[in-house]
Amino acid sequence: MCLKLGVVQDPGFIRQGLFTPCACAVQAVSMSAQMKIVKATEPDQFELDVAQAICDLEANSNDLKAELRELYIVAAKEVDVTGRKAVVIFVPFKLLKVVRKIQSRLVRE
Repeated sequence: MCLKLGVVQDPGFIRQGLFTPCACAVQAVSMSAQMKIVKATEPDQFELDVAQAICDLEANSNDLKAELRELYIVAAKEVDVTGRKAVVIFVPFKLLKVVRKIQSRLVRE
C-alpha cells in the first residue's frame, strides 16, 4: 500500500536515493478511479484503465451518471475472442441488476 505524503520540491532527494516514488504515485489515475475498484490485492494497470474509463463515462454521460455513480468493479480482464479483444468486467452480485439495466448503453460507449 502506498501513502503519498506530498510533492517533493527538491529533486536532490530523488538523485540521492532518499525518495523513491512508488508505483501508485507514478500512475496517472485519479482517486475516484481507484475508488471504483474494490479488491484485496493491488489492481493492475488494465483494471485501473477500466476504472478510469468508467469514471470518465460517469463524468461525461448525463444519462448514465446516476447508474455509474453506484457502480464499482471487482476485477477486469481482457480476453481474445475469435481474433477480437473483449473486456470482461467483474462486479459484485448485488450490483448485477444495475449492470444489466445499463449494459447495452455501456457497451455502445
